[in-house]
Amino acid sequence: MYLISFAFFGLNNVIIPCIKYFGIVITVFSPKKNHLKISIITPPYSYKIISNNILFVDIFYFFLQKKLIYGIIHLTEGSEFVDNNIKVGDKLQIHCYKHDGSLHRTWDEATLLEIHDDYLVFGNNQTTVVDADGKVWKTKEPAIMFFFKDRWFNIIGQLKDYGIYFYCNIATPALIDNKVIKYIDYDLDLRVFPNGSFKILDRMEYKYHKKQMHYSNRLDFILKYELGNLIDMVRVRETPFNKEVINNYYEKYVELTNKK
Repeated sequence: MYLISFAFFGLNNVIIPCIKYFGIVITVFSPKKNHLKISIITPPYSYKIISNNILFVDIFYFFLQKKLIYGIIHLTEGSEFVDNNIKVGDKLQIHCYKHDGSLHRTWDEATLLEIHDDYLVFGNNQTTVVDADGKVWKTKEPAIMFFFKDRWFNIIGQLKDYGIYFYCNIATPALIDNKVIKYIDYDLDLRVFPNGSFKILDRMEYKYHKKQMHYSNRLDFILKYELGNLIDMVRVRETPFNKEVINNYYEKYVELTNKK
């Protein structure tokens, strides 16, 4: 993973959680006036390295508050997916963004249950959620959440009274920034029922936002490809689509929260 330093011209002190650059989604790491540090969270596709750690593009562009911005990208080695400052038992927040950079939804608590090289497992219960329109509500049941380093989705196992359901968001790989889990949501969801059947949700919302927010063809391909991979995982009951897996993590969540 790399941190990228953008030198922008004519950019005011604004916070931009996502930028689309040639179909590659990159997430803001820490904003400063006229300068942003961001982290690539997609697989590298095609970069032209001119010398050492410098990537130069003669003219690149993206839409930022309806303005074209020009500049130079400097690549330097950056932080890994798993922040060394977090450990099992820590409580993080979750921030979900949209492709245009707007904050879509936040969750005030997620307890870290397990750390893997390519994914993290969290749990929460009756956590406070704030929507973009200001609506505040609480989740109704315990949830076990899986956030991935390089998969374009995240998975939530919901322990309801009448069985374990899964709610899967098609989204960018997650980024951990100052104990906040950040990702960009891309509308499409997969609902998985206790008997293993499933339903794809929000196709019309995806179609609308694809046009409104100018999803690139490459991005469209990646999102639909990963939706297909997700469905394949459900059909073969690949982890975490397993009742015992979710129950075991829930027991660990209860144990950790009781210790607190």
